[in-house]
Amino acid sequence: MRSQAIGALLIHGPALALVLITLALVGQPIYANDTWIHLALGEAFASQGPLLAADPHLFAAPGPPSPSSWLGSLAIFEIESRFGFQGLRVFHAIVAAVILLLGWSLVAKVTASTRAASAGLVLFILLSTYRLVQLRPDLFSLAATLSVLLLLVVPREGPSSLGIASATLITALWANVHAAFLLGPLLILGVSASLFALPLLPGVAVDTRDRARARQLGLAGGLMLIASLMNPQGWDAHLAYIVAGDDTLALSAVSDEWGPSNLFGWPKANLPPTWAAWIVCWIGVVATLLGARRLLCELRRGVPEQDRTIDPAILALAVAGMTGAMLASRFLWLVLLPLAVGGALLFRRAPPRLEGPRPIVAVLICLALMAASALHFWAGDWVLVSRSFRSPASDYASPYYPGRFSGHAVWFLMDSGVEGRIYNPYPLGGFMSFWLSPELTMSSSGTMNVAHEAMEANLAIANQVPGPNGEGLHALLDRQGIDLFFGTGLPIEAIPDRRSPSTVRHLEGAAGWIPVFRSLRSAIYLRDNDRNRKNLERIAMYYKKEGVPFDLERGFRPAQAISAAPIWAISSGVASGDVALLTREVSEALRNGRVIPAMHRLSTMFATLGMYERALAIDRRILAIEPHNLLAAYRQVWCLLRIGRYNEALELAEARRQSLGRTDPNRNLVQNWVRTIEAVIDAPAGDRDRVINSVPLYASRNVGFALRGMINPRSRPIRTQ
Repeated sequence: MRSQAIGALLIHGPALALVLITLALVGQPIYANDTWIHLALGEAFASQGPLLAADPHLFAAPGPPSPSSWLGSLAIFEIESRFGFQGLRVFHAIVAAVILLLGWSLVAKVTASTRAASAGLVLFILLSTYRLVQLRPDLFSLAATLSVLLLLVVPREGPSSLGIASATLITALWANVHAAFLLGPLLILGVSASLFALPLLPGVAVDTRDRARARQLGLAGGLMLIASLMNPQGWDAHLAYIVAGDDTLALSAVSDEWGPSNLFGWPKANLPPTWAAWIVCWIGVVATLLGARRLLCELRRGVPEQDRTIDPAILALAVAGMTGAMLASRFLWLVLLPLAVGGALLFRRAPPRLEGPRPIVAVLICLALMAASALHFWAGDWVLVSRSFRSPASDYASPYYPGRFSGHAVWFLMDSGVEGRIYNPYPLGGFMSFWLSPELTMSSSGTMNVAHEAMEANLAIANQVPGPNGEGLHALLDRQGIDLFFGTGLPIEAIPDRRSPSTVRHLEGAAGWIPVFRSLRSAIYLRDNDRNRKNLERIAMYYKKEGVPFDLERGFRPAQAISAAPIWAISSGVASGDVALLTREVSEALRNGRVIPAMHRLSTMFATLGMYERALAIDRRILAIEPHNLLAAYRQVWCLLRIGRYNEALELAEARRQSLGRTDPNRNLVQNWVRTIEAVIDAPAGDRDRVINSVPLYASRNVGFALRGMINPRSRPIRTQ
């Protein structure tokens, strides 16, 4: 008895620990961009009903937003309205806990083993964490799918009348909460068809109980399909996936959602499936194949339904689950179904030694679970979704991290009261929609409700490449009637096949645009025309109230803001909290002819803010003291490129290269500088800005140094407009 208790603890303990850690991760300050989209849409649905006349947040929408998740969005908004953002976090954690409990229960019933359920739960977490941390109606689809399967498929004797009625009601609700509602009836009807098809296998006799169960499941699936019509769109809601991409970009453009899970290629960095999920998927493939072999053998031997190790209905679900996971990464969590088959092979009617008094098997399983958990933290979903959770500057008590959404710039837009159309980074569209609409309408957001041509233009703008009709950056902004341009990002190297890491400098010095805000991580430009006179006045009034200098013609200047209003500058992310101390330390060091780290920090801060002449002045002094300081030399070359002094930058780089011996390891590094400058000089005039903007000031690994001392924006409990 004591050995059995120890064995149970060795398996259930790691599973429980991982569950608690996962719930802590789920309950972190609001993480997902899409949560803000549903908050914004929920507010619109609350006031206007599910069928909106137009999109209230996007100016280039081909029509109103789809009401496919109207009830889910409304629920998220109502919970936030009544209980605040903290209440929303608690609700999120409760939903995640319910999903994990349902997943555990499904495996426990299929395998007749709680130990198998706990082992399966660990692997389920490796598959589903990326989905669980995102508070959106998609979570209801996870819970509804598992609930329907528990009600209808897991009982080997077939679903009860109460189970069928419950599944039908769940589907009627599901059809209004999330667009994936069709998953439920399709799975049930697919299982029914599979059971009807069993006798078609060679050497398999007809089992009347399988036929009766198939009829019951077919009835349940049919009733669920009928119930799914109870939504604002009726039958049209069933075509959502098919028609997606007709007027907007295809769903496949959302690579972390609809990208396929290629089990025959290595996982891509920063996208699901991670290495951990990829390995679990292969476990699912093996489990499905072995389960199919075992079932076929038992069917040919005429093993009675109640004595079979593998339930054919569960095997059909396993095949469907693996198919769904490979078609789109958002369905990776369905690999739980193949894992249930694997659990049945290992635990159902297992030999006594697996459940007996000797805990050796439990020890082995415990070690495997610990290894799986370690893989999760090292190369799994945890790595993708816990950046802010792991950040030393994060505050778990905060309801959300505005810094994740360029909060300094968003709060400026909100407080200044500007209106019109704004070009914005795609990931910020939801957050901006909630806080800034309807005064401002966005160019894009996670709803993807943007016309093809407009979305292609947005992508071209972000990457400074010609648009679909060959237009340049300014022509694209003109065609869409953009009033404000919201640039974000730091001057770091680009990740291959990803969007530009920084759009802050796209309009730097551009004619017809006025810089109205600049921080270390963002910049906002206002179109200088008659239509935006009111906006310019609003901005000027805002800065006057804050005591910040602002020139109606030249716009916002970070240097003047830091000097005249240091408290505002620090709290708005324009400068680090210790900028005054840095300035004093640098001045003292220069008087004493010394080079100190504060010089590099201050120069890097100035360069990041576009204060290139000030950065150059510091770097000249550094090089006068330490002629071979490559860090200052490169920063000097980079700033010269930014202000158009290309030949001077080339001369400095060439002189630096010549000063290094042929065996000096830094010679190749400086040679790369020369090649970069030559590429800028040789670039066509229309493409030169893009080439310059692609040159990083520092590596992504040095971002912490560049942003040291920066004050994160504060969260706001309610909108104050």
